[in-house]
Amino acid sequence: MKRLLLLIMVSLILLSACAGGDSESNKSTSDLTSLLPEGATSATDSADISSEGAVTSVLSGTSAEDTQTPPPDTTTNMIFRFDQVDAFRPVYSHGSGADPSIDDRYKTLCLLFEKSYDPIIVLNFTSQAVNLDCFSYMKIGFRAACDGKRMEIFYTTAKSPDTSMDKLVAGEFVNNQYNELVWDMSSDPLWTTSLGIVRLDPTTATSAGDRMWIDYIAFFETKAEADAYHVTDAAKAINPDTTMEEDPVEPELPEDAPDNVVLRFDSAEKVSNFVKHGSGMTIGFDEDKKCLRIDYAESGDPLFVWYPSAGTVNVSMYPIIKIKLKSNTESGGIQIFYATSAAPTMTGGHTKTATYKSGMWNEIILDPSAQMDWADDLTILRFDPVAFASEGEFTLIEYIGFFPTIKAAEAYEPLTDEQKQENKVTENGGLELQPVPMAKPFTDLDGFDVLFIGNSYSQDTATYLYQIAKSYGQKDVFVGLAGRPGCSVTMHCESIRSNAANYEYYVTSNGTFTATSGHTLKYCLTARQWDMIVINAESSTYGLNLEYNDLQELLTFVETNKTNQNAKIIWLMTWADQQDAERQVLDLYYSGEQNRMYVMGLNTTLRHVATKVDVDMIVPLGTVFQNLRSSFLGDTLTRDGYHASLTTGRYALALAFYCSVTGADPAACTYYLSQDVTADSYTFLAVADAVKQAITHPYEKTLSAHPHINVGPYTDLDSFNVLFIGNSFSQDTATYLNQIATSYGQKNVYVAIAGRGGCTIDMHLSSIEAMQNNYDYYVFQGENVTSINGRTLIECLKERDWDIIVLNHGGGLYGMPSTYTRLQELVDFVRENKTNPDAKIVWLNSWADQQDDKRNVLAQYYNGDQMKMYIDTVYASINCVAPCTGMGMILPVGTAIQNLRTSFLGDTLTRDGYHAGLTTGRYALALTFYCAITGADPSACTYYLSKDVTEGSRIFQAVVEAVENAIKVPFAVTPSQLT
Repeated sequence: MKRLLLLIMVSLILLSACAGGDSESNKSTSDLTSLLPEGATSATDSADISSEGAVTSVLSGTSAEDTQTPPPDTTTNMIFRFDQVDAFRPVYSHGSGADPSIDDRYKTLCLLFEKSYDPIIVLNFTSQAVNLDCFSYMKIGFRAACDGKRMEIFYTTAKSPDTSMDKLVAGEFVNNQYNELVWDMSSDPLWTTSLGIVRLDPTTATSAGDRMWIDYIAFFETKAEADAYHVTDAAKAINPDTTMEEDPVEPELPEDAPDNVVLRFDSAEKVSNFVKHGSGMTIGFDEDKKCLRIDYAESGDPLFVWYPSAGTVNVSMYPIIKIKLKSNTESGGIQIFYATSAAPTMTGGHTKTATYKSGMWNEIILDPSAQMDWADDLTILRFDPVAFASEGEFTLIEYIGFFPTIKAAEAYEPLTDEQKQENKVTENGGLELQPVPMAKPFTDLDGFDVLFIGNSYSQDTATYLYQIAKSYGQKDVFVGLAGRPGCSVTMHCESIRSNAANYEYYVTSNGTFTATSGHTLKYCLTARQWDMIVINAESSTYGLNLEYNDLQELLTFVETNKTNQNAKIIWLMTWADQQDAERQVLDLYYSGEQNRMYVMGLNTTLRHVATKVDVDMIVPLGTVFQNLRSSFLGDTLTRDGYHASLTTGRYALALAFYCSVTGADPAACTYYLSQDVTADSYTFLAVADAVKQAITHPYEKTLSAHPHINVGPYTDLDSFNVLFIGNSFSQDTATYLNQIATSYGQKNVYVAIAGRGGCTIDMHLSSIEAMQNNYDYYVFQGENVTSINGRTLIECLKERDWDIIVLNHGGGLYGMPSTYTRLQELVDFVRENKTNPDAKIVWLNSWADQQDDKRNVLAQYYNGDQMKMYIDTVYASINCVAPCTGMGMILPVGTAIQNLRTSFLGDTLTRDGYHAGLTTGRYALALTFYCAITGADPSACTYYLSKDVTEGSRIFQAVVEAVENAIKVPFAVTPSQLT
């Protein structure tokens, strides 16, 4: 355990160093001036706009020596264009979570984001003398292709040199189009004297590989001047789908200069000449692979240092680094530090990081060219090949090369056929070993007494085990748990060695657990004649080799002390964290990837557990979760990012355990929960399928037979012309749609209904066949509604080039599959008569009646049960609507209403038992519709009602929560946290 804590501490220190220090991530207290390189200076001349409209960069033509004491600025603007490396370097100080480089195609600064929730870039204007008393307006031009939509800028001044929340401006932006944000700073009392630092937080959320192109940051005297300055044509052409690292123009090298400088390690002499010193490792020559080999001791930060002789590598000529390596370490990340003749001190700002895949040959390309001091001769290169390593792990390095361009680096000696063969991995994402078959169910058990030895993950698995076992007719079920929070295999062994009485002992013989504390593990083991003894690893490190160092000692103790010699020893293969888990385990150990955590867990289970003769069975809980995550439930199986959710997650684990050890059919379980995994629910079917497939294929994911069937959102809509073909439920959904869409900045909004009261699918088709003009045509324009009576459906269809055409069922029949038999005919009619070939046809999944509805639909069709009506409606949508040719999204407005009913609002969302309430009910429907169609964030809506759903109200919060959850999990109820 001490070793694990040490590794974690060192890893966190490394991550902090890579990110530029803790102060960069604390917006309220960071003092960025302390992070600047000592003596850092920058130089500019004033920019001007020539008569032809061309922009002259302020970052050209003046040396730092010329501007040590710059005169006060008297121009009406100051424009910093990031159109070349030499323009960016003088002001760039440092950053984290974003890799900056100059995009020569578009003459902009391109930021390539790592997996980071708050990337930053720090610009130092200290020596630029941007006189804030002259410039009252700040403007930035950029284009983004990332998850976020909000940019923040912190600043410091000569008078106020610290960063704080009172020196922050922010703005919303639109992805995949050019944005220009202007801030009026004239009323900010701190915007005075000269500008010091600009900390740019370009976006609030990113995924690895997202990008942003910064064209300029500029300062103006008047708003008119700020508004008049616009983007360059080159930046307008930015295409987020293009590859950032493409080099259309290769820099010219001197005629006698080589194409590259490559340091190959194909002899022992070259290895010894290269490495000057290191720590935490032994470096030698691998005769078999003909490359440099690093064998690690147990070390938190192994490194080696190279001091190239003068003139060996000029990084101004060869700025791109390429490394070919293979490593079997669990930490798939490298970091370099450097010094150059231009800046001979190796500082925390002189660094570059990259990730790679363990167990494979990798070609790693690093581009430090935009960094301030990456110029002239390289004098020091410190290479940290892993964040942490364990004894017995190694890294092979074939060469380190320096190249003029990324294209040249990519072209240099790609992987050989032999290396590609070494890299051949299974479709499962990197499974190293041949999986062993699932052990056969135990048919020789005298009873069903089960002891879990573990932690909270054991508790998650055991919670519903008694009830599920009894539902199959199992006799004499007794479940026990000897647990410690976060307990690892090593922690168990430490307790065994010291005979520590530090276990909680939980038992149940009736489904309700009781607990006593202060027990030794031996006490728990010998308390009963256990039929099965179940062990699992610590949740965060179960995919790491170090978790299993003491496993044999634990197994031997169990085997020696069990009182039933026929007891089976079972291993629970743990599940991977949710992708957005806040505890950062994925980032720390698994390169930020859930699937990598899952596959590494498979590998360690097969490598260290399946080989133990004492283990009778491995229960593949990790595979159950991965299977279930491919269903409509998505990545929602935990309550905090890693512990199983209290309903579906825990239920799936217990069912998987019982069916694995007994061979029972998961679909035959007759125990259900009061919510989520209810009788005949779609969730139960998805769980049973995931469990069955995991038992059949325990070491590979199987896609769910109940996938998330929604397509969209539709992000390519230039306008928002919506026609509902339906009834009063369509009107409920449409009432506030125009206002909500407009509040998001949606252009060209037009909402209309072709409706008949209570109209069903068959009623529509009857009207079509008889060409009846019995439709009312309603147009919603803000709060105004106009109507025209006596129209045919085809007239309504041809009224406009609709972007979205919405269908729904009526008469309370939407939960009855037998009433959908002619739906394809209706869809075909719409497809044949729509005037916009790109129009999307979507389905409005209706809501269940209030439990005390007056129209008696619940009693007539759904056994008087609101939840049955909801579930039957979901089934009908999935089984009858989704298969229709030409059908697009299924809009989960019914789920949003059902979610909202679990909040403090209760079952109060209708005005008559079935039509939506005039305020909250209708508002929730419209917000669900708009956000499902467009992908908009429900919490960003700025349209409110004068009653109930008012700005900042608790009702608004409940609606937003219900809508978010319905879009995320469209076919199952997500209970509200606002009760």
